[in-house]
Amino acid sequence: LLNSDSVSEYLTEHELPRTFRFLSIQHRSDAIRLAVLKKYGGIWVDATTFMTNPLQELLGDNPNVRTFFALPYPWTDQSLKDNDTRVSWIDHPQNWFLAAPSGDLFIHRLQQCVWQFMDGVNRKDFSLSGLFSPQQLEIMPRLGIRAYLSTDACMFRTIFEDLTLWTWWHSPRVQIRNPCGHLGFTWMANMTDTRVKLFESVDPAFMVQLRDDPGLFMKFTSDMRSRMILPLDPAAIWCKENSFRKILDSMNVNSAERCKRLTS
Repeated sequence: LLNSDSVSEYLTEHELPRTFRFLSIQHRSDAIRLAVLKKYGGIWVDATTFMTNPLQELLGDNPNVRTFFALPYPWTDQSLKDNDTRVSWIDHPQNWFLAAPSGDLFIHRLQQCVWQFMDGVNRKDFSLSGLFSPQQLEIMPRLGIRAYLSTDACMFRTIFEDLTLWTWWHSPRVQIRNPCGHLGFTWMANMTDTRVKLFESVDPAFMVQLRDDPGLFMKFTSDMRSRMILPLDPAAIWCKENSFRKILDSMNVNSAERCKRLTS
């Protein structure tokens, strides 16, 4: 199990940013995932991701085809996106899912950028970091890359400034998946409705949408967790008859046992 106590078993301090001890918990997590992937390879999925289908179905059978997630950003001014043909939503990959072999070039380049940003004097303003060109700074807000998304910004920079990586990114050797699947953005847009359907009731139609959609990967952001999960008691999530429990039971996850541990 990789956590803050065991990270030293897998990585040395020289494999992490010099400023690691002073970073926020979010930036520490970003640093650890990149260092682990570069050294060992493998698959990183945030623990706050709800998956209902096997990873093998997502990744496919061809090891030469890489998988990333990107999300069409709905809050960016549509007129800005429509008038900018340089990039599209696939050029803002998400860092909560990363799969790569050890020593991967893309991860290596990404790590270099992230380390420079984290070891810099300003970790809140991209324009003061000296890492991003005026053109990149102009484009990133149109992709929904905000100041706190430093790894996302570095992923875009890594792709955008290297023609070989740009060509690779837009080739059949990379598949970009929308984590919303067939469900669409509605489950994110109406968090109260999703909380009721998932944790506070049994909604058969919603259950089918979640369980039978191989493209759906529900990443719960901090805002989503605060709106959907944190208002609920853990026992209410695991012990109440709800869609969440029924979906897990159908996947052979013993929700009753988890409920028993919570209430004993």
